[in-house]
Amino acid sequence: MLVLSVHVAGIVGPWALAIGLMRYVFVAAGRLLPWLRGTTPPSYVAKTVAAVQGVVLVVAASRLLPHPVTVTLVAVALALLVWSFWRTVRLLWQPERARSAG
Repeated sequence: MLVLSVHVAGIVGPWALAIGLMRYVFVAAGRLLPWLRGTTPPSYVAKTVAAVQGVVLVVAASRLLPHPVTVTLVAVALALLVWSFWRTVRLLWQPERARSAG
């Protein structure tokens, strides 16, 4: 994903790098916030969002679509990825709050 997002950043703009960097930022944040290293149940939603990232980046890299459509697709893919990570963080945070309250 990172390699594809670097290539796509040259097409749509540097903001597309966020797609490839998000996982690395999440792992780094887990080193600072141990509760982020918890486990979550398997999620078809997260798997689907991850698959969408790959498909959108490959389509964007192919330059088959008009530029405005490509930009829109990559932006939607990034929004979905942000939502998916937010969902994971929220799931991991809830047990942390329960432990802190107890």
